Amino acid sequence: MLRLDSYSSVLEEAIGSRIDGKREAAELTVSEFDTTRFKVSVQPGSEHLVLVNVDLPSWDVLLEFGAQEVLDTTYKGLTRPPDPGYSVAFEIDCDAANKSEVLQSIIYVKKNLLGAPFRTALTTPSTSFVLPWRPDETVTCTSTPQSTIFNFDLNFCEAADASICKIILQQFAGIASINKTGLGITFSIFPRHVATPEKLDKVVEALVGFRNYLLYHIKAAKTNMHIRMRRKVFDWLQVLNRAQLLDASSATTSSKDAAPKKKTISGRTFVRK
Repeated sequence: MLRLDSYSSVLEEAIGSRIDGKREAAELTVSEFDTTRFKVSVQPGSEHLVLVNVDLPSWDVLLEFGAQEVLDTTYKGLTRPPDPGYSVAFEIDCDAANKSEVLQSIIYVKKNLLGAPFRTALTTPSTSFVLPWRPDETVTCTSTPQSTIFNFDLNFCEAADASICKIILQQFAGIASINKTGLGITFSIFPRHVATPEKLDKVVEALVGFRNYLLYHIKAAKTNMHIRMRRKVFDWLQVLNRAQLLDASSATTSSKDAAPKKKTISGRTFVRK
């Protein structure tokens, strides 16, 4: 299965082109699978400044469990008052000396801010939280002396999506437990999984991107089924078309093989036997 990138390619293209020299006013709004929204705007007269508004789910919970520390360190000096309906905003100077480093931090903004509670729970003992991930779904974190447990509650409006989700979740049977009472999955993270900064970063990235990973493959599976159904219908239509041509040719052959009709001088017809 395909693992999605943890950075925003839209932000990378929109901001990167202006760092490379493109200067024009613009406004771009992008939504992602997990209800995260980005708005990139460049005002006339200040084309070297790019304002990026970000809307993240459960912003208050994120601030309480590590997002504020990320803003104060990774994004120090970049934050601006957000537009109405957005959680936080960043201003990028495309002529600054450190513009490349700023671009790298901005394209990973969702991973850094949404991953803050997960990173805090994995590095700080006895941390627990309930994070409303989507309007009808939550992520619950509980800690034990041996591990940190993350439970993803899943809810789908369509029964077909839920059925496909259950099939996809079976691949996690060896590393996670699937809830028996409802649709969801639980990950248990042990100290050996986060023993180094590189391992910790990979675990946080996987947890943040899990819901998008799941939804992407549900949509991909449905698309594949629709393609197969369309191909099957097309094959059957070809069979029917060939059958119609065969019937028509058979009728023509039969009429040719039949004995010719003759007419008398008075107009009567007869068949010579």
